[in-house]
Amino acid sequence: MGQQQNKKSSKKELDNRKGGSNCTNENKPGRLPKHFVFPSKGFLYEALADQQVDFITSWHIPYTGNGRSMLYRGEKIWMAYDIREERPLRVDALPVDYLKLEARMVPFHERNDKRYRGFFLSIEIRSLNETFKLLRKDFSKDILD
Repeated sequence: MGQQQNKKSSKKELDNRKGGSNCTNENKPGRLPKHFVFPSKGFLYEALADQQVDFITSWHIPYTGNGRSMLYRGEKIWMAYDIREERPLRVDALPVDYLKLEARMVPFHERNDKRYRGFFLSIEIRSLNETFKLLRKDFSKDILD
């Protein structure tokens, strides 16, 4: 099983994930290298190395959970959602092998709670550009394929 941490997110933690007041100077939008690619819906990436990634769980109640787990070299993620910001600091992505990674990352008791609605990855733009390879720009799939 992958190593993971899971906890309830505070508003401050979620703001920081989105580039809030506590983000580091090197990750502020104006400090990111100009050559960085900012993805759009349909971009498909492959992890170039084993790495820790953040994930967020969705619920049918006013609660959001989060944690960290391993994404292994060769595993693929894709941008399944429209990206609203021009130069975001983080983007939400889904694993291509959704069910396998969900079982590895999200604790059993959460996945089997009737209020659980799924999970997604939250990837820093710096990490996306430095530790992932862009494979396609037109990928689409049903998560249950």
